[in-house]
Amino acid sequence: MQFHQRLSRGLISSFAARSVAIVTQLVSVPVLARTWGVEVYGQYLTMIALAAYVNVATLGVHQAAMTEMAIGHARHDSKAYGNALRGLFQTVAGVSVAALAVQVVLAFVAPTAAILHQNGHILGAVHYSARWAIFLIGVQAILAQNLGVVTSSIAALGRYGEGQAYDTARVALDSCGLWIGVMAFHLGPDRAALISIGIFSTMLGVAWLRLSQVAPDRLRMFSAVDWRIFAKLWKPTIGNFAIGTMFLSFLVQAPRLILASVAGGAAVALFSISWALMGVIRQSFEVLIHPLNIEFAYAFGSKEKALATDLLALGSTTATGLTALACIPVIAIGPWIISVATKGQIHAPHLLIAMLWGVLALYSSSICFQAALQSSNQSHHTVWPLVLQSALFLVLATILTRLAGPYGLASALLAYQLGFTAVVVKWTCRAFDIPFADVFKEATSLSSMNRMAKMFFGPMLRARGRGEFSGLK
Repeated sequence: MQFHQRLSRGLISSFAARSVAIVTQLVSVPVLARTWGVEVYGQYLTMIALAAYVNVATLGVHQAAMTEMAIGHARHDSKAYGNALRGLFQTVAGVSVAALAVQVVLAFVAPTAAILHQNGHILGAVHYSARWAIFLIGVQAILAQNLGVVTSSIAALGRYGEGQAYDTARVALDSCGLWIGVMAFHLGPDRAALISIGIFSTMLGVAWLRLSQVAPDRLRMFSAVDWRIFAKLWKPTIGNFAIGTMFLSFLVQAPRLILASVAGGAAVALFSISWALMGVIRQSFEVLIHPLNIEFAYAFGSKEKALATDLLALGSTTATGLTALACIPVIAIGPWIISVATKGQIHAPHLLIAMLWGVLALYSSSICFQAALQSSNQSHHTVWPLVLQSALFLVLATILTRLAGPYGLASALLAYQLGFTAVVVKWTCRAFDIPFADVFKEATSLSSMNRMAKMFFGPMLRARGRGEFSGLK
């Protein structure tokens, strides 16, 4: 399969996945906020944040191993692919066991009632066990991690669309099951999580069977692993873990936990729903970015600087352009959308929406560079700068949140994202040995934009040498 064919199919599947994610996100907010109430919904988001932190340990090795699998398959090296797959599977299996133990401690030993600002049960129309909800949501997150291993392994075989389809089906089925359970049967977060666990388990089994069909000779998961693969992966694993943790922690979960400790569930709901509005825009440009991950791996492995420059310019221009176009509409009508979605229970100020849009604009300018850096397995260079920035963010965010609430938190996020973008762009250009000026020039060239659009969407793209690979069949 040629480069433009792989990319076109990847774009279609990625667009379908993001469309489902956007729809489910837009529907989930009014369904859950109206049925459970704002306070309950905020506490539910806090539980998800706790589960995400417990499972974040697999983020680094997941991306690093997937890159190795893609490179191994491109070079027709089935041994390298199989060894990376087994190393990833056994690592995630071990982390899952440890995560399950931590989840038990969080649910039944740690003072969860204090974290959630209630004494074991939600006040209002919905009653549930907070401890069991935390545990079951954690199990749900563990299953999602293992499903991600299988779908990534399928994608590394040149079947990005097929691997993405399983994740899309999981999101759609899980959301529908959650809505039906909450609206029709008045389930709380604990029993609703049981529905998700059943759906995740089924999808994991189906995806596993498919992987065994497309790669039957490489699926000896419990056979011995060549330990040299861990020596090769440990540096990019740490780097990917740092970058993944930075995004998960400081753009998604940390704000919720900081607000929960300072202002309670209602403030968490306000910030999360406002950020969810930004997430709709983020989903639109991530449609283009995700299919590029494997292509960046090939560009790095084959030292195709011209292709890497084209992909960086295209991804950055598209993401930044879509964010800029959404600026005025989002700031103008965003508060009204949130008010309607929550039946008037949440009123988001225009200033808060504008500040969060600024965070998103900075993120959009760096996401393509982040994807390239992780796909080159060179992200370990960013660890110490990002760790320092993260520590400063926690201090700054805590202080500003206590002083100005959500506005202070948004200000801290702006400062953090600015530093994150600078670090990622710098080390991506070094990894691919590409001057940033070349990427900027390519991104702002009209003729280049036209050529790159044809690369993505033109069905009759002629071979250019740099734009085609025969590695993925």
